[in-house]
Amino acid sequence: MHPETGLGVDISQGGIGLITECLLEEGNLLKLYFPVAETKTNLPVYAQVMWAKPANGKFRAGLSFWDKPAWRKSQR
Repeated sequence: MHPETGLGVDISQGGIGLITECLLEEGNLLKLYFPVAETKTNLPVYAQVMWAKPANGKFRAGLSFWDKPAWRKSQR
């Protein structure tokens, strides 16, 4: 596991599109960091890869935001 960078596009309440240099695997759970300029920190957000495909020499993926506390409860 190593950090990668990506460009977020088409963000909505339920998810985000991501353009990356590497192909993401469908089903993987990612920890994204959104910069918060006012506090100069990064907000961690979990998202699951719903689909991924090549796009213009890079890769594009559709991610669904993941509610980690709800996931933990379902694992009991």
